[in-house]
Amino acid sequence: MTDSDEENDIFEINDFTVVTPLEECSAAVEHFIQKWGLYDRRPLCSPQNWTLQVKESCTISFGENKLKIQYIQPVSPIIETKFDSDGNDIVVVEEHQNVPFALVEDLKNIKLGFDPNDGIVLQFGVREYLYVTPADGIANQITTEAECDTILGAIKLALHASRCEIPVIVLAKDGEQQIKHGYGTDGISSYNFSTVSLRTISQQHSHLNGLMAMFKEHINVKSMPDDDEIRITTRFHNFAEIRTDSFFRTLNARKLTMVPFGSYHYLPINVISVVATWKDFREDVMTENESHSDFDINHATFWTISLEQLDDSDKNLILTSALKAYLRTNEGRLSDKTSKEALGTFYTPQGTTAAFDKLTGGNAMTLKIGGTPISEIISEINGPMSPRFVNLWISLMFGDIRAEDLLNDEFKQMYSLQNRSTKHMNDIVFVIFEDLLYPDHPQNSLNTALFKAARQPSLGWKLAIAMLNIQVFENANVRSEPQLWLEFVKRLREKYENNEDIDICETSGQIDLSQCFFAQKLQLLQACVIARRKRYALLENATDVAHDEFFDAEDDFNESLRNLKLEEGGAQGRLKKLGNAKLFKNPNESIYVPITQDRSPMTEDMLDEQTDYLCNLNEEDRILAQLEPLRSDMMGFKAANPGCTIEDFLRWHSPKDFDESTGEVSERMRIPDNTWLKCWNTTKPVAVINQARLFNDTKLAEEVLELFENATIEQFRKWLKPIVFVVAFQRVARVLHENSVRCFDWIQKSNDAMRMLVVATNSDNEAKYAELSNWITKSEICLSAALHLESLFNSVSSSPTMLGPLPESQPKREFILKLVQNWYDKLHSPEPVDDLNIKPQDPIGRAVANFCDFENQEDKKNRIPERKEYILNWNVKRPSECNYKLPQRMYACLENEFNHICFSLGHDCNFNNTIMD
Repeated sequence: MTDSDEENDIFEINDFTVVTPLEECSAAVEHFIQKWGLYDRRPLCSPQNWTLQVKESCTISFGENKLKIQYIQPVSPIIETKFDSDGNDIVVVEEHQNVPFALVEDLKNIKLGFDPNDGIVLQFGVREYLYVTPADGIANQITTEAECDTILGAIKLALHASRCEIPVIVLAKDGEQQIKHGYGTDGISSYNFSTVSLRTISQQHSHLNGLMAMFKEHINVKSMPDDDEIRITTRFHNFAEIRTDSFFRTLNARKLTMVPFGSYHYLPINVISVVATWKDFREDVMTENESHSDFDINHATFWTISLEQLDDSDKNLILTSALKAYLRTNEGRLSDKTSKEALGTFYTPQGTTAAFDKLTGGNAMTLKIGGTPISEIISEINGPMSPRFVNLWISLMFGDIRAEDLLNDEFKQMYSLQNRSTKHMNDIVFVIFEDLLYPDHPQNSLNTALFKAARQPSLGWKLAIAMLNIQVFENANVRSEPQLWLEFVKRLREKYENNEDIDICETSGQIDLSQCFFAQKLQLLQACVIARRKRYALLENATDVAHDEFFDAEDDFNESLRNLKLEEGGAQGRLKKLGNAKLFKNPNESIYVPITQDRSPMTEDMLDEQTDYLCNLNEEDRILAQLEPLRSDMMGFKAANPGCTIEDFLRWHSPKDFDESTGEVSERMRIPDNTWLKCWNTTKPVAVINQARLFNDTKLAEEVLELFENATIEQFRKWLKPIVFVVAFQRVARVLHENSVRCFDWIQKSNDAMRMLVVATNSDNEAKYAELSNWITKSEICLSAALHLESLFNSVSSSPTMLGPLPESQPKREFILKLVQNWYDKLHSPEPVDDLNIKPQDPIGRAVANFCDFENQEDKKNRIPERKEYILNWNVKRPSECNYKLPQRMYACLENEFNHICFSLGHDCNFNNTIMD
């Protein structure tokens, strides 16, 4: 052999130590099985009262893909809580014993049926399992069965190596076409889990008989005389459409005085889902084939009832829609415009106001005091709504008893001109629903003292209700709101100019600072009316001063009147005697209490302005500014009591500064040149009718009215916002306390909402307003649905097909509340919701069947369930007659778009087993 031949000889060595992805995956699974302690025998959880929990989770690699493994385990609830010697809680849970191959025990438990909500438990009948899914969703999705089998093969190695009896389920495809394969073994027997997903299924397999044939074909064993019968559980999903056609709200004057609530275009419940279950029957009991079915929905074991969500339910909620305008700021093309600007050409400006005419001409005798007939009210404010209709609405708001009948006539005329159908008026369900929403009986008022809003039923309260109604009024648009606002302000001016009460509920003339800005301004306007009346009364009784001179009694008051000298006995402005008191220096003359001026009432913003003004003055000017009321009282006292002294004034105005027994003034009044003495020495006797006004009601009233007239839409919405939310909360609370839907849990949540409302109105907290709006939305959805159900049950009482006893009030109410609460929780809570089961032959079940029209014989023949589900269980020897019996299971879900069939098939791995007696 040459050297070149030696160099050409190459010895290749194969390295068998390289770890393949399959081996790496298998090793990783085995590692976590050991780490989590999932080997050997497993405890069997109680078949009742259990929930599934994800106990462990990890991520492993299989080549370039990442797989997520979750360990799912059934957990029993806490049995009881005990305390140790130190007072610490000891949670006692139900103990479970280890059993041979817990998977087989789960499959034998045919009572599980459709009870579990978990998909794997329903499809394969196992409660404890390892679930393998792609870790990164679509990016690492397992798209073929070959990939699934490869991964499952790697996991099988780990299960055998670690002696793990927990089955593994691998998700092969996600989405609507889910394909799941799985495997479980205890070394003696093994189970294979598989699914078949089809868009269409053959006609012969679309019923129970065909599915049983398919089940037996897959098991592939010969039937033996000692074989158990197939046990079957089925459920059919039926959807009863009870939604009526679109309807219009039937309004009247009474409903305009109530906060709008409930449904807008149609009744809230569209569809009721009735899932009929036939539980655990033998294969020869029921027959279903292509031409015949024994499954009568009215004779099912039980029904599971639920409500279906409306796609646009929020848009169908009246109060929720109305409140949206008060949660938005600077939105919409008109929100930053005044009402006059928003109306545009619809608004015709007024000429010189009647108030100015009355101030500059005529006298008090020509002043018109009293109501203006509705027929004489002619508005220059046009808009989307009829001016006459708006005026009647405003009159109703101000308490005119004539307006209600006239408004009802307007509604009748409106509906007749539109040629509307009245079929809904003959719909008993609709009529009952409306009656429940707007009851005739009086309802308790809400204690509004907690909220910084307006008192019920003040004018501000009524306006807030009207503003909510205008948001959802049928013929309204974006200009309807400013039209109603301007008409309201116009009526305020008319009331003021005619010396009529602005608000019959607020006649004290005082400002309640615990109420909101808008309520305080209305109270100030009412105080101006009261002051104006008082001035006119004094003017009519005056004989020494001309009317026109009194009206001009401002800072430029006629100097001659200011310096008016009173002759002996020329007393003016006396109200009454001050008891038996006599003048200090003239014991023969009685002391008279003078007629004094009212102090100017101040709203919260006026008090803030006055505080800022006084803080910017020097000390001397600040004292003088604060002495104006005292100076006015002194002038009036001197005019009423000629020849009086400061001692006499103190006996009336400040009794604590004068000692009747000694006839001496207090120590502070003896201080030389004190403020009171200076003021007394500089004031002259001027009766109140001739004084400059401390409370310039004309000026303040005009300021309030101009503020309202020139307010932007966003501004008056902000003013009304606290009242709007209070009246909305009260509306929900009233419906909530109705007997038909009264529920402790809901009432408790309303108490929490009330606390939110207190914070929101007192601090103008936008976040709290938003939370409260969400609560109102939820409440309106649930209460509207509950009232609709109540009306459906009430309609059954007059149905000729409803036989037997009617549902009792308490069970009926519990059923309605549970049904609605389940529906809402299913939409908004991630937690599973307990099923609501009823028996179809109970009174509630018969009532549901009646308004769902399940008893109609024609419908029975034509009714096809939206979805049919079957669970077939069979204990049979497999793969041969020499093996032990093992439970076999098939789950089938047949519906229009997709059909899923899942198999849990077991094999006895010990072929030497014989039948043992």
